[in-house]
Amino acid sequence: MKLVLPPRLIAVFFVAPILAASGCRTAGLTATEKTDLPRKADITTAAAAKPEPSPKTAQAPVAPREVFPGITLDLENRHIDVDATVVGREVEWLELLACRPNTREYEAIVSVDGEAASIGVALSLLGLEAGQPARTEKNAEGQRLFFAPHGPLLELFFVLDDQPDAPIPANEWVVDQETGATMAGNTWLFTGSTVIEFQGNAFFMAEKNGTVVSLLNFGDELVSRPTEKSEAGGTDLWTANTEAIPPVGTRLKLRFRTAEAK
Repeated sequence: MKLVLPPRLIAVFFVAPILAASGCRTAGLTATEKTDLPRKADITTAAAAKPEPSPKTAQAPVAPREVFPGITLDLENRHIDVDATVVGREVEWLELLACRPNTREYEAIVSVDGEAASIGVALSLLGLEAGQPARTEKNAEGQRLFFAPHGPLLELFFVLDDQPDAPIPANEWVVDQETGATMAGNTWLFTGSTVIEFQGNAFFMAEKNGTVVSLLNFGDELVSRPTEKSEAGGTDLWTANTEAIPPVGTRLKLRFRTAEAK
């Protein structure tokens, strides 16, 4: 039979003898020996006199590393690089900056190797929390209300393999159809896309529809422009800046950089 002692008995059998032994050690000392014991004041003074610990040595920078296939995380410089390929150089009706392969290349500039969900996770490793794409909802009166996209700010760049130190702001490859002016601003939002369940399966819509980085509001993009325009009318009319874009098939990286400083 296994003996189990109640807590009080454990204290009696194990703690009390230790205390008693401690008391016996001092009880047998002479008066002179007792005065040689360190006093509480001496201990406090000694503790106060302890030298300050030396400052910690600066940690070496964390090297960029591939966290998912085709996705490299650079914590030191606060960005991720996603392997990509130029798929659209002469795109009249440009609606996406980046798509997934075999989805919407006909209206995008690049297709990215990394899966949309993996790109989202990599951005979260930078400490970013996804917002939400644009959406509409009906209120109690049946009126349809529009909610603009929101999320942490990003800056996007194209990084050519032969020019790694000269990232190109993504907006420079997009121009207005009517005016020919370069798209103003290189500010984007990490909206995070949406998940839809159908017949027991969950679908990450940015992956399924290829809406990795959009110029308009489709409602399922992973990264969006801060605009209230949608593809369902009243949209901005964009086209590719053909002269600035390298040939179709060119390999490069699409860089997503945090813009929290701004």
